[in-house]
Amino acid sequence: MLKANNLLFVFVLLYTVAALLFWHNSLQKQNKLLREKDLTINKLMPQQQAVSDTQIESKYSRKRIQYLGEGATFMLFILAGAVLVYLSFRKRLQLTDQQNNFMLSVTHELKTPLAGIKLGLETLGKRKLSEEQHNKIIGNSIYETERLNELCNNILLSTQLDGKQYLAKTSEMNLLSLIHQCVDDFSMRYTDIDFKMNTYSHEIVYQGDPFLWRMVINNLLENARKYAPNGKAIIVDVYEAGPNLIIQIIDEGPGIADIDKKKIFQKFYRTGNENTRVSKGTGLGLFIVKRAIEWHGGTIEMADNTPTGNIAIIQIPKQHEHTRKNFTS
Repeated sequence: MLKANNLLFVFVLLYTVAALLFWHNSLQKQNKLLREKDLTINKLMPQQQAVSDTQIESKYSRKRIQYLGEGATFMLFILAGAVLVYLSFRKRLQLTDQQNNFMLSVTHELKTPLAGIKLGLETLGKRKLSEEQHNKIIGNSIYETERLNELCNNILLSTQLDGKQYLAKTSEMNLLSLIHQCVDDFSMRYTDIDFKMNTYSHEIVYQGDPFLWRMVINNLLENARKYAPNGKAIIVDVYEAGPNLIIQIIDEGPGIADIDKKKIFQKFYRTGNENTRVSKGTGLGLFIVKRAIEWHGGTIEMADNTPTGNIAIIQIPKQHEHTRKNFTS
């Protein structure tokens, strides 16, 4: 289907260009015939009624330049339109691929925890288990339920942000304590990874949306966890730099290619092919992160860690003042 569309586009473009060249050539030939006709008639006319050959040649030259200019203008418009159509078509295909990948990943992300919860409940209903086994199954079910809740939150929030329907709720909070809670939660959930937090303050009072900040930190920690090797550390650095607050989340995974560093904040964008990709995700997390941080007046960028890995760097003003508003402003 894609190949057929490309061939049709090329055929229509070539046909249009060929038609333009044909009509331009026809007009030039007609202009030349009119010039020869005028010259012949001029020779047959009485001396007092005849005009100079120079006038006829001048008229012919003006027409030739006029046709050439109009033809070149139409050609430029056609080529510019073709480029715009091609870019729009290509963007539409990329969006379609991303949406298809999103549907594949969401289906997988929904089925996996549901299957785990169902298996756990069936095991509890059919077998008599020890207290340790019982607690383990309950713990696994709670973990899978939390995964489903996070997925639903990401989908709902990304839809609200994209549709400019989310109304952020600002309040005074201890941002450092919020980040600590997120790190502690991940430490308990993923015991095979060493989560560390380095801070240079006991308290950071900040005016912002606690829900959005929790989503930001959780999504960045989850993104780092997916690629961090077992036994390696994920480090969260929080410090002040002049009027700004810096938050860094550092991992030792494979890192992010330079070509993808800006694209990964686009909605649905994920590197690789969804059918062969090992890591899980929907392509919504970093989109939410960027939009939420920008609403708080900050920026986020991805940098290389040494010798391997990635650093997510958040920079926000410590005294960013804003009133209750939604994402339409």
